[in-house]
Amino acid sequence: MDYELILDLLIVVSLIVTIGLFSICIIKVIETKKLPSFISIILLASILSTYVFTYGNRNGLFWGKQILNANFIDDRSGMKLELYENGKYFIYYNWLFAEKRFEGTYHIERDTINFHSNSAFNNDFISKKIVIDHGNKRIYFKKNTDGSYDKSFYYFQIIDN
Repeated sequence: MDYELILDLLIVVSLIVTIGLFSICIIKVIETKKLPSFISIILLASILSTYVFTYGNRNGLFWGKQILNANFIDDRSGMKLELYENGKYFIYYNWLFAEKRFEGTYHIERDTINFHSNSAFNNDFISKKIVIDHGNKRIYFKKNTDGSYDKSFYYFQIIDN
């Protein structure tokens, strides 16, 4: 949790610094009609590339094609599931004041997604095996005490890509 907060703060600070440096460079070019120094351009490019790389890595930009995107929205929280063709997934769990991000690997057998071990499944809310209902564009993830899937309320809504 502390790591995610520090990472988010670093991303915000780097974005603010990048926007500030970019603004200063534009103003200097307009005032002096000359390009900024090479060091300023390198500094701006390095901060911008760090921001883009961090954002892209955090959101699966480098993981290849996304094959499934689904959301679960509750009154006070939400979850987002993203599956990628390389066998990796993200689950973002967010609520009023924070967000948790879980990642791992999976494989699909017919209409069942099997997640490999991950800390997202230690709470008995999301099963390690979840069922896709393509007809209703839903993914059921909450099991009842008898082992059947709860189809009344708990499901991810599949979003078309």
